[in-house]
Amino acid sequence: MTEIYGGEHMSVKGEDGTLYMGLIRGKIKKRMWTRVGDLVILSPWYFETEKEGKKRKAHIIWRYTRTQSTWLQNHNYIKKNFLEDMQNI
Repeated sequence: MTEIYGGEHMSVKGEDGTLYMGLIRGKIKKRMWTRVGDLVILSPWYFETEKEGKKRKAHIIWRYTRTQSTWLQNHNYIKKNFLEDMQNI
């Protein structure tokens, strides 16, 4: 996650480098607190028409803790430099 706008809206960078307007799904809205730099799972909206100059939208369906994201990186489930790239944004 790169930026928090409020009202369950966040700017999220995908693994491929695409910026998304992330919306926290209702089920996890009050169960998980999200912060800038957290590793999340996105579900992009494929039914939405892409417009130039606007971010694509996606639901945030899960957030990993710092310990979980480090474990995923150490066991090669995510790219080696992905978490470091997120810290440099």
